[in-house]
Amino acid sequence: MCMYDCVCDAVYRFEYQASLSEYFLSTAEQYARIIIEEYSMPDHKKIIKPAAIGGVAGGEKFIAGGILFKFPSNSPIYNGLANAMKAAGHELKGLNAYANAKIPGLHVPLSAVIDYRGFRITAIAYLSWITKDTLVYGSADAGRTVLSSDAKCNEKMKEAAVHLGTQEHLV
Repeated sequence: MCMYDCVCDAVYRFEYQASLSEYFLSTAEQYARIIIEEYSMPDHKKIIKPAAIGGVAGGEKFIAGGILFKFPSNSPIYNGLANAMKAAGHELKGLNAYANAKIPGLHVPLSAVIDYRGFRITAIAYLSWITKDTLVYGSADAGRTVLSSDAKCNEKMKEAAVHLGTQEHLV
């Protein structure tokens, strides 16, 4: 393969990823607006109904168009709605930090934070095959149990920790 083919392949991959990201953001914004506009409606009248997928920290969850939406709520975990919305922004910063670490084999889903009409909602590509039964690193129960059951994943996370300047710690 010549260098020209390598450059063309890289450009194609970049353009494809950029196009996919634009489509994801456009779709996420459309659904987020609906979710936010229906905020005060009773659930039975909503076009996009809340999803019972567990978890308290991210707020109310919705799934639409292959995207998981997390709508921050006035949870005692964050001591108020303003802090819950800040946490949503920090979640995106954390995902970006892992993505920018460029650890081979360590991937993060497409994600965005959408601000609309004074509300903030997090949109994450919904990976339906990840469940509490397939989770190998992290927690599915608000930190009561934290898994690190896959040696390869553990090594990638240690590599990321070095890049991010963090140390192993208890949650």
